[in-house]
This record gives sequence, structure tokens and C-alpha cells, in this order.
Amino acid sequence: MCVFQTDAQSQGRRRAPIQPVGILDYSGEWFIKGEGHSDTTVIKGETEADDTTTREVEWLFEEGVEGKVDGYIYHPNFLEWRLGGRLTKAQQRTKIGDDKTEDVFNEEALLRAYDVNLLLLKEKPVSLQVFFSKDENLRDRDVSSSRQVNTERRGAVVRLKGKFPVMFRMERIESIEQGQLRSIDERIKRYEFTIKDGRNRNWLTELSYKREEIEKVSIFTPASGTGGATTQMYPQKNHEFNLTNLWRFGSGKVKKHSLSGGTRVRRRRLFYQSATVTADQHLRLEHSKSLSSFYYGKYETDETEGDKERRLEVEMGVTKKFFDSLDVTLRGRATRRTFETGLEKIAAGFLDVNYRKKTPLGLYSSSFRLGRQREEDLNEGDRQTIRDESVTLAGLDWSSLAQSNIVGGITVTDDTNTIPYFEGVDYILRTTGSTTEISRLLGGGIVDGETVLVDYSTEVVPESTVVTKFFTWGHRFKPKKVPIEFYVSYDTRYERLISGDDPGGLEQEKTILVGAELDYKGFTLAVEHEDHDQRLSPPTVADRVRIRYRKALGRRVSLSLGASMERARFLEPDKFELESKARAQHSVGANGSLIIKLTKNSLLRLSSEYSKTTGQDNRTMFSNGVSFEWHYRKLEFSMDADYNIETQEETQRNSASLMFYLKRKF
Repeated sequence: MCVFQTDAQSQGRRRAPIQPVGILDYSGEWFIKGEGHSDTTVIKGETEADDTTTREVEWLFEEGVEGKVDGYIYHPNFLEWRLGGRLTKAQQRTKIGDDKTEDVFNEEALLRAYDVNLLLLKEKPVSLQVFFSKDENLRDRDVSSSRQVNTERRGAVVRLKGKFPVMFRMERIESIEQGQLRSIDERIKRYEFTIKDGRNRNWLTELSYKREEIEKVSIFTPASGTGGATTQMYPQKNHEFNLTNLWRFGSGKVKKHSLSGGTRVRRRRLFYQSATVTADQHLRLEHSKSLSSFYYGKYETDETEGDKERRLEVEMGVTKKFFDSLDVTLRGRATRRTFETGLEKIAAGFLDVNYRKKTPLGLYSSSFRLGRQREEDLNEGDRQTIRDESVTLAGLDWSSLAQSNIVGGITVTDDTNTIPYFEGVDYILRTTGSTTEISRLLGGGIVDGETVLVDYSTEVVPESTVVTKFFTWGHRFKPKKVPIEFYVSYDTRYERLISGDDPGGLEQEKTILVGAELDYKGFTLAVEHEDHDQRLSPPTVADRVRIRYRKALGRRVSLSLGASMERARFLEPDKFELESKARAQHSVGANGSLIIKLTKNSLLRLSSEYSKTTGQDNRTMFSNGVSFEWHYRKLEFSMDADYNIETQEETQRNSASLMFYLKRKF
């Protein structure tokens, strides 16, 4: 949806003449663009004959025109409209596998995108907005295949002005996403109602209700020769009620105290039913310029078929500032969680001290934390189910699951809990000691940086009481006349069984980090040494070096270079049954970029990046890219090309892409 006016535009439109049809603004462009992608993925087998190779080559050319017009009927305050569209003609060539023939698709000129917005009586107490749009585009590539996404949206919004503004929205969305291995057809009906109390800016309250009806069909087609297609349907209905508040109070014109929070009720019906109720409030009191306190409370219930969980959490604390150099915070937290097969109670207290001081020798800062937590667990069974644990998978790095001692299988879905992902296709797992980790797979359906939801079960004991002690102390010192900064930190976490049965996942962790960083005239050098001692996973000793150089080579050229190295060694390898090649992990990396302003109208960018990890993990990445931009008056041209080589254990992926874009505005 578009925003119809700014303040300056509003004044001009009030002076618009009354006439049957008026034009306020128009713009557009014609364009020619092309995209070429080549992708080869090889999964190595025991012999070369057992290798699985997937090849894909795709070319796409589009020519078209895009434009938009803003106008009105009779007067802008009566009916204001916006029309936009993109008319294109496309040619596409696709070649998959070793087949010498190509799939050629020539498309006649079609309306690939449009956007229509109508706003009736925008300055009256009651206004109506109607919109409908369509958009077809190709999502960018990373380490997963590109996907064609077609989205159609239509709906209406009714707004009532006054002391209690009201908004009612109806919307229907139809989306089709087509990828190499998975296609998703989704249809959404959404109804939303909102009412606000805007009489006092220091006393804001909003009430909203949203209903969604979703029909989603996911079709997964494995690589050639690995099985047939799998179709899964996910009908879903959601009801959500929200009440939020932000209240400011106190003496004087500026209200120093605040109370904020809300209540949320959500019912969800998928292949299972769930109901969630959450209520929370946060009170902050400013007693003086140097003394403040806060109070927080939260109550949550989550009910699914066969399981019901209640959680109550309270927290309070006080912060005191001494002069301008010392901040002291004392806080306590208590949590009580009940579920079908057990009870969990947690009580914790923390002391945080932050100190900073400019001395004759330089700037010194220190942070200190001391904490203690007591956790009591009562369980009727021998297993506990963890549902919808949120994990973000960045790059090809490993992410640890929150709980240890996992038993049985693991289920992974997208963040809407509707699209399933498959082990060995989209992600891989590994277990070291009692810790389980998850990572993306090259060519899978999980996009870099995507957040997934993980369900699993863990072993539990009938009764246990565990006390955890936290201690952190860090120091940083930057000399006054030397461009170098020194830092050191000491961090411990010690879990101890007080009573009951040993749950088997108690950790005793200690980390010592020592480092220095030099920053001089664009050159940065950082050196670190870290000792990380722990019980559940192998202890490590790591040394790291990072180098970066930034330099402007004249008025038109800038250079940036970087490199890094890390050597980590795992201690006690026999205890954790580590193979000889997995007893260490070495990483090296380098990157560089060069930006050249060829003329006042043209720019050239060159970039290259390399990283390699060997040992417990084995992966490499080599990426090279070049881009060129040029513009002259209303004419613009850009071109991007890159070539990537990536390996992950026994999988190798080579990809290349070339894109250009030429447009002229009018």
C-alpha cells in the first residue's frame, strides 16, 4: 500500500482545482534487464561413480515499461487514486542436468505487476481505501536456489477519525513460490480491527483483533533419482486479540515514570490446536537523576493437544549512579513454570557494576557481574518435550540447541511452523558430548540467516535442585598517546546439584580471554588468546588474529583489505570420542574490495572473499564479484557479476551469475 501525501503535497493538493479528473503527479521508466545463473552441485560418494551431480543453467531477459500516476476525481479530498504497473516481455532458457536440450519459454508482453489504490474522503471522519496489486519477481540467490514468487493482494480499509480512531481492514493474499526442489501455494484471508485511545499522548491504549484463514500446500521434489514428490497441506486458522498500553505519569510537563505492556490472546488451529495467553507489564520509576527502579511481571499460558504450560515471571531491580563513572544495578528474578508432567521454579539475583574513568594514562573501563540462580525441577515422566525452539542459522555455522541429552528424533520447520525441513537435504545435525548442534546444508531450502523452529525431547529426572553461580569481570584500557587498546575478561558459570537426582546436563564453564587491538591510520590489528574450559563439550584453546586496512588512494579510489586466522585445539579428545581429524579446527580468511570512481557518472566495485575451515568442520568459500554503475541524466545502467565456489564436507557447489539493468526515467 502507498502513502498518499506528505505535508508539502497536502498543501498543494488543497489548492487543486475542482474538475472531473485531475492529475497530480506521474513518473515512469522503460527498462531492459537480463539475468544469467549457472549452478553445479556435487555430492561425493564412496567412489567417483557414486557421485551425485546436479546442474542448472538459467537465462532470463526482460524488456518493459513501468509507470505510476497520482490523480483525483473532483477534488483530492474527495477521491484520490494511484495507478501503477509494469508491462514486460520475457524470454527464459533453462537447462537442468546433462540434457543437451534447453527449455525455452518466450512470453508475450504481459502485465507482470500492477498497483491500484483508491482513497475516498481522506479528510472526513470516515474514509475508505481500496487496493489491489500483483507482483512477479525472482528472489535473490545465496547458497540456495533462486525462487520465482508471484503475489496477488487485494483488500479494503475503513478508517474512523476522532478521539477513538478506528481501523477495519480486509485483505486477501495469494502467493505462489516456485523453487528447484520445493513449491509453495499459499492463500490468506485476513481481517483486522483496531481502536485507539488518543485523547492524551501520555495515556495511550490500543485494542486490536486479527483473524487469518490460511491454506498452504507445499510440494517437495527430491533431486533426480532420490524418490518421488511429497505433497503436504497445511490448513490453518488464527485468532489474535491484543491490548497494549503506554502510560506516562509524574509531576511536571515531562512525565518521568512509565507503565507499558499488554495482553495477547491467540488461538491457532493447524494439524494441532494451540491457545496462548500472555500478559505483561513493565513499570519504571525515576526517583532522582541518579536513582531509578524497575518492576516487571509476565504471565503466560500455552495449551496444545496433550500439553498445557503455565509460566509466571517477576523481576525487579534498582540502578544507582555514582558521579559520572560508576553505575550499580541490583536485580532479582523469579519464575514458576508448570506443565503436564512437571514443575520448574527458578529464583535468581544479580549484581552489575560498570565503571569508566579517564585517567592521566588513558581511558579505563571495567564491567563486573555476580549472580546466583536456584532451579528446582519436579517431573512425573522420564522425558520432556521442547516445542518451537527458535534457532537462527547463519552461513554454514553450527548452532547449539538449548537443551542437552536429546533423545529421539528432531523436527525442524520454518518460523511459521508450516513448512517442514528434512535432515540431509536442508540441514545436518551433530552431537558432541551431550550437546546437539544444527547447521544448514548447501543447496537446501533454508536461506542464510533464516530462523527455524525445532521440536525435540530430552531426558529428565524425577526431582532435582541445581544452583548456578555466575561471575564475569572484564577490563579495557586505551592508553592516551598510543593507538592500542588492551582487554581481558574472565567468565565462569558453575552448576551444582544440591539435592535429588543428577539431571546429567550440569555444566562447569570457565572462559579467559586476553587480547589487544591496534588502530592506526586505517590499519587495524587484533590479537586474542582464549581458554575455554567446560564439561559437556570438549574444552578448547584458541588463538586468533584479525587484520584490516582501509585507505583512500586519492579522491576517486578507496581500498579495503582484511584477513583473519584462528587455530583452536580441543582438549580431552578421548573423553569425547573425537576422531583424530576432529581434534582441532583451523580457520583462515581474507577479503578485499576496491571502489573506483571512473568519472563523475560511473563507479566500479571489485570484491573478493576467501575462507577455509579444516578439522572438526571442513568447508571452504571463495567468492569474487564485480559491479559497474553508470548514469547520465535520466539514463542509468548497472551490471553485476559474481563467481562462487563453496564446499561443505562432501558437497561442492560452483555458481556464477551475471545481471545487467538498463533504464531510462521519464
